[in-house]
Amino acid sequence: MSNHYLLIIIAPMLLAGEANAQKTDDIVMATVRTFPYQHRTEADAALTNMDGWNKSEWKSLFRLLDDDSLKVGAADALSAYVNAAALDAAKKDHTVDLIKKYASVVRTDYGKFFIQAQLNMLTDRAAIDRQNAALPALPAYNPAPASSLTGERQLLLLEDEMGLAKDPIGKKRILAKAGAIPGFSSFILVSKSLKDEEVNKDAALIVARLALADATIEGPVAREALETALPLLRGEDSAFLAAKLNAV
Repeated sequence: MSNHYLLIIIAPMLLAGEANAQKTDDIVMATVRTFPYQHRTEADAALTNMDGWNKSEWKSLFRLLDDDSLKVGAADALSAYVNAAALDAAKKDHTVDLIKKYASVVRTDYGKFFIQAQLNMLTDRAAIDRQNAALPALPAYNPAPASSLTGERQLLLLEDEMGLAKDPIGKKRILAKAGAIPGFSSFILVSKSLKDEEVNKDAALIVARLALADATIEGPVAREALETALPLLRGEDSAFLAAKLNAV
C-alpha cells in the first residue's frame, strides 16, 4: 500500500483524535473558568459536572496545574472538589484514589506540592487541624471606647449601621466589630453579608472564625451559612471548615 493511501486512511483518524481532545479540553475549561466563584449555584453546578467527568477530562484538569496562566483556576476547582469530598465519607476514598491515579500527569513542583496538600486534607486529620490554626487573621479595626451596652444591643446597632453603609470599607469595619462579639447572633448578622460581593470574602472568614470558636453554633441555618462561606475562602484556606461542617 502506497504512502498516499496510508495518508488517506490515517489522516481522518488523526483529525478525529484532535477534535476529541479539543472537546475534552473545552469541557474542562468551561468548569475551571467558574473558579474562583462567587455564587453557590455556580459552585454546585461545576462540582456536579466534575462528578461526571471521564479519565480524559480529569487528565486535562491535572495538566492545567502545569500551565502558569491557568493553574490558579485549576487549583481552585480541584480544591473545591476535595473540600466537598471531605464532607462525604462515601466520596472521600474515591477522591483519594482519583487524585493518586492522575497525580503522575503533573510535572511541575507547584502541581506536585498542591496535589500532596489535597491528599493531606483527605487523609490526615492533623493537616486539617494545622489549617485551622493557620487561618488568616480577621481584618483589624480601631475599637470604640468600652460600651455599657450588651452584646445583643451592640449587634442591633451594628445591623442598623450596615443597612446605611454605602462603601466596602465601612461595611468591612462593621463586620469586624460584629466578629468581635461571640455568639450565634453575631454569626447570623455576619452571614447576611455572604451574599454581598463587595465584602463576602471578609464575611466568610469571620463566619468561619465565629463557628470554630463556639460549639453552640450548629443546626441547618448554621450549616447553610458555612456551606456558602466555604467556596469564598480560596484555595487551601477553605479546608479547615470541613471538620466544623461535619459536626454541625
